[in-house]
Amino acid sequence: MPYIVFDADSEYGNALVDGIRRIHRAKFGCSTCNEHPALSGPVSSEFVSSEPVDMLYRKLWSDSESLTVLSCFYAMIRALTAFAEEREGDGSRVGGVDEAKIAALRSMIDYVQQHYHQRVTLAQIAAAGCVGRTQCAVLFHDMVGQSPIEFVNDVRVRAGAELLATTQLPVAEIAVRVGFSRSSFFARVFQRYMHVTPSAYRRSMRR
Repeated sequence: MPYIVFDADSEYGNALVDGIRRIHRAKFGCSTCNEHPALSGPVSSEFVSSEPVDMLYRKLWSDSESLTVLSCFYAMIRALTAFAEEREGDGSRVGGVDEAKIAALRSMIDYVQQHYHQRVTLAQIAAAGCVGRTQCAVLFHDMVGQSPIEFVNDVRVRAGAELLATTQLPVAEIAVRVGFSRSSFFARVFQRYMHVTPSAYRRSMRR
């Protein structure tokens, strides 16, 4: 069967449920949480409708939603990978996906997370997962929904968005810090992913 049942009270089941709840909180908010959803601690099981309690929280949830969902995705992949590694050698499959493919994707995602601020090529990403470039592209397409290079740019843009919101660094310097060779290219890619220019994003975060 293309699924596996986890006990919500087990280590891995708890991690997966926590990821799902955090994604829900990022989208809809939580009736018992008084903090920004990306910074809060234990997850409450009580949720409200899609209307946040006030305009301030509405803005915070909107601004942090993509970063929170991406972070939760990584955490859930790690939990599935760790579970797969524990079952390694018995010929089992997790969620209909070969353990080796999950492990390869995890290694490639980790490589991108660690090196996105440097020059990153398809060959380097594939080598991190011990797969060929074609298999690398297939894994990202099937399991992430992006090409490897699109994923790299996505990670760079999210890192750039955080710097825009939390520092006074010039846009040109932020572009270099997150791996773009030119600020103009950073601006184009940022607008493609975030649907707003870097400067406009920074202004919106200061209101």
